[in-house]
Amino acid sequence: DYEDLVIRSTREKVAAWKKYYIQKEAAKFPESPKYPNSPIKGRAVYAMLTNQHLDAVNEYIVEQCKKGIKDGTSWYPDQTMLELLMMFHSKSSVHPGRLAPEAEAILKEYAFKFSNAELKTSPHHHVTGEEAEVSLAAVKADPSLILPNNDNGYLKPLSFNYLACAALMEFPEYKNRKFGSGETVAQRYEIFTRFFKQSFKGWALSGLTPELGCGGYEVYTWACLLQLANLAPDPELRKLAKMYIDVALMEVEQISSNTVRAGYKSRPKTCWLGSRLRPVRAMFFGERGGSALYPSFVLGDYQAPEAAILLRKLGSPVRRFEIRNQYPGEAVDGATAYNAKKNHTALPRLFWKKNPPCVGYAWHTPEYVIGGMQFDPARDLWAGFASHWFGVLFNNLQTVSLGGYYGGQACLQDKNVLIFQRYSGSMWYGCPLIELSRGLEWEERDGWVFVNNDTAYTAIKVVSGGYLWDPDPTPLKRIWPNDPFSPVIVQTAEAGDYQSFQNFQYKILKARLRLEYTGGKNKVLKKITYAGPGNKELVMPLDTHHSQCRKHYDAVTTGAFKGAKIGGKPVDLNLNYTYSSPFMTQKVNDHKVRLQYGKRKWLYDFSKLLVVGE
Repeated sequence: DYEDLVIRSTREKVAAWKKYYIQKEAAKFPESPKYPNSPIKGRAVYAMLTNQHLDAVNEYIVEQCKKGIKDGTSWYPDQTMLELLMMFHSKSSVHPGRLAPEAEAILKEYAFKFSNAELKTSPHHHVTGEEAEVSLAAVKADPSLILPNNDNGYLKPLSFNYLACAALMEFPEYKNRKFGSGETVAQRYEIFTRFFKQSFKGWALSGLTPELGCGGYEVYTWACLLQLANLAPDPELRKLAKMYIDVALMEVEQISSNTVRAGYKSRPKTCWLGSRLRPVRAMFFGERGGSALYPSFVLGDYQAPEAAILLRKLGSPVRRFEIRNQYPGEAVDGATAYNAKKNHTALPRLFWKKNPPCVGYAWHTPEYVIGGMQFDPARDLWAGFASHWFGVLFNNLQTVSLGGYYGGQACLQDKNVLIFQRYSGSMWYGCPLIELSRGLEWEERDGWVFVNNDTAYTAIKVVSGGYLWDPDPTPLKRIWPNDPFSPVIVQTAEAGDYQSFQNFQYKILKARLRLEYTGGKNKVLKKITYAGPGNKELVMPLDTHHSQCRKHYDAVTTGAFKGAKIGGKPVDLNLNYTYSSPFMTQKVNDHKVRLQYGKRKWLYDFSKLLVVGE
C-alpha cells in the first residue's frame, strides 16, 4: 500500500507541476533573446497550447520559417516548429485552428523542404523512403543486425522527416506530392512507420543507444523519442516509443547515485558529471524540472514506469549490486545491400550488430558507484569512437575519474576494482589523465594515491613510469601518467569495511601485483595481474603496439582482452543477458524485458506490445 501511495502521489505531482509549468512559461512569451536554442521556441508552444499570445506566436512562426527556408537550418531541423505544426494545424486532433493561415502554410512548406533535402543541411541527414526500405530488407534478411541511428545526430532529422510526413499527409495538396526521391508524402509516412516500429524493438532489446550518459547530447535524443511517443499517429508506434523510454529511464535510474548518472558514459566531453538531461528528467518524478528548450518533455501523457519511481523515491532494496548490460555499437558495413549507383546516405551502409561483445559494467553501493566499459579494442566497435568516462562517483557527488576524450581506454573490471589502459587505434589519442574533484583529500604512498571521502576510499596506481600532478590551478586535481600507455588500477571500498583510512592503505600496499614484459632489447609491459584485498584476481593483457597509435576508427589487433581473466576464468564479453541487474533483466534474443523493484515485477513484451505486472 505504501509503494502504491508513492506511485500515485508522484504522478499527481507530475500532472500538477506540468500544468503549472506550462502556464508559467507561456506567460513569458516572448521574453527571451531570439537566438538558436532559445527558450522562446518552447514558450511559443506553451503559449499556443494555453491560447495566449496567438498573434505574436504566429508572427514568430512566420519569421522563423522564412529564415530557415532562406538561410537553411544549419545541421538540424527545428523540432519545435514541427510540434507547432502537428498540434495546431487546421486539421489537428489536438487544438486545430490556432495557427494563422500564413503560419500554417509556411510551416508546411518548411517541413516539406527539409524532408526533401532542399534546405542547406548536411546531406547525410536526409533519408529517403527507398533507403529506409533497403535498411528494413537488410535487417529482415540478416537477424544479427539492428537498425542504427538511435542517437541525437541522426535521430533528430529522421524523426522530423517522419512526423513531417504525418502532418503533411492530412492535406490533399501534400498527401500525394512526390519528393525528389520519387515516393509521395503518404508513401514515405507508411515506410517510416514500419521503420520506426522495427527500430524501437531492435534498440530496446539490444542495449539502447551508444550515447548513454552523453551529458551534452542525450537530451536531444530523449526529446526526439518523446516527440514520437506524443505525436506519432500510429498507436502501436506510440506504444513502442513509450515502452522503449520506460526501459531507458530505468537504466538511468539504476546506475545513478543521488540522481546523477554514474558508471560508463559515452561522449562525455566536459560534461562528465553534469547532464542537460538530469534536470529535465526530474520532471518525470514530480520534482519540478521541465524545459522551454525541449517542450516534448512536458507535453503528452508519458508517465515514468512504476519501477523507476519506486527506485528513485525509496532507494535500492539491494545494498550492493552489479550492473552488466550489453552496449550497442559494433558497426557492420551494409553497403553491398544498396545499389552503389544511387546517391544514398550513410543510413543503408551502416548497421549495429545485435548482441555485440561490449559490456557496460558498474558496481553500485550506498556510498559510491564505480563503472567502466569493457570491450575488445581489436573489434570495430563504434561504441569506442569518442571515448568513454570511467571512474568513481561518490554519494556526495565527488569523483575520481578518467576524463572522457583523453585517449580511448580498454577496461577490465570486477566489482570495486577497475583496470584501464589507453589502446592504439583509438580515435582520441590524447594522453589519459585521472581527475580528482575539488574537496577530496588524498595521501601518496609507494606509488599509490589514496583518496579519502570519509564514507568511502579509493586507491589509484599508475603502474609504470610514474606520474605528475597538473600544476594548473583548476578545481580538479589532475594526475598525468608519464607513460601514456601505462595501465592504471582504481580500487574503491566503503569505509565501514576497514577500521581506518590507514588500514585501507596497508591492505592495498600488501595486495598482489605482478607485471610481465615482452622480451628483447626494448621491453614493453604486456600483462598485469592484480588481486586487491578480498577481491578476485584480475589478469589483463595489454596493448603493446604503441607505435601504431593513430587517429580515427582504426581497429588494431592489439591482443588486448585475449587471455583476460577474472578469478582464473576467461572474460566472456558475449553475455547471455542483454540487461542484468536486480532491476532490469532480459535474456539475449528474447523479446521480453523485465523491470523489477523488490518483489514487484513488470514484463515488457516487445513482440506483443504489452506491459503486464507479474
